Amino acid sequence: MNRAVRQFRVNQVAEFLSLSVREIWRLVAEGSFPPPIKIGRCSIWFESDIIEFQMRLRTQRERKAT
Repeated sequence: MNRAVRQFRVNQVAEFLSLSVREIWRLVAEGSFPPPIKIGRCSIWFESDIIEFQMRLRTQRERKAT
């Protein structure tokens, strides 16, 4: 059974991460956040990329705490 791959536009990513759209683009520009996939004029991110970003932040936070 194929599982649908969830895709998010920049405003959805920003809401999900509690960041502004501008902050998302800043993070992309500095290489801290994965670049989007372009489909026509739309920029989308896959759910797996967003989760990977969150896990990387969590790991960095845990390293700083020790």
